[in-house]
Amino acid sequence: MLFIDGTFLKGRFKCILLSTTAKNGNQGLHLLAYAVVDSENYDNWLWFLEHLRSIVQSTRELTFVSDQNVGLMEALPKAFPTSNHFFCLQHLKGNLRDKVSGGGFSNNYRERMVWLFQEYAHSPTIALFNQKLEWQLNGFPCVHAVAAINRSGRCIDEFVDYYFHVAAFGKSYEEAIHPIPTSTRLEYENSANFDILPPPTKRQPGRPKKRQIRSRGEQVRMIRCRKCEKLDNHNKKSCKETLA
Repeated sequence: MLFIDGTFLKGRFKCILLSTTAKNGNQGLHLLAYAVVDSENYDNWLWFLEHLRSIVQSTRELTFVSDQNVGLMEALPKAFPTSNHFFCLQHLKGNLRDKVSGGGFSNNYRERMVWLFQEYAHSPTIALFNQKLEWQLNGFPCVHAVAAINRSGRCIDEFVDYYFHVAAFGKSYEEAIHPIPTSTRLEYENSANFDILPPPTKRQPGRPKKRQIRSRGEQVRMIRCRKCEKLDNHNKKSCKETLA
């Protein structure tokens, strides 16, 4: 695996450093080749890669990892037509973070998306990748899913099941709906020998209450007592006033 990148050099001449690093036997990185050019374009990348090809074995299956530079992506297939070309995870995470910046996305949501993307990238097999993706989509908030679909430029109707479309709703009412024959007695099996009886009741112990328990806020009718001449809810018989 070869890591290839272009770096802007600060200084008087404002040059670009093209470099290639590789892994050694101790799983460490070592510099394989480098060059200083005036700009990071197709011609300079092709020149650098053609010289790189002269020092690596052409019979080996090579895998390049880069930051998706336009000139490099065009020159690499020309210099190494049979090699694999992968993209740097750090650059992809940065691109994703830029894509979901603004547009109603919170900082927590943006960082969670970047973290999930890293989890998918570290999946060692396709089966595990699909498993993680399915798990995430099942727990994906609806409002976030709609925002992601809208930002992708695709129509949200593509992600809605057919049974929730207007056409499916209309088809459910295509056939006639017949009214109930009678509202007092429904016809069903053995209905001639079946009567609905009221539920059994049992008298509660004690004397039944004559005074109604009023609900909260219910207005009480006021009357004038003929004994004390006061406007209240009692009468002459129940009056407790003592006359002088």
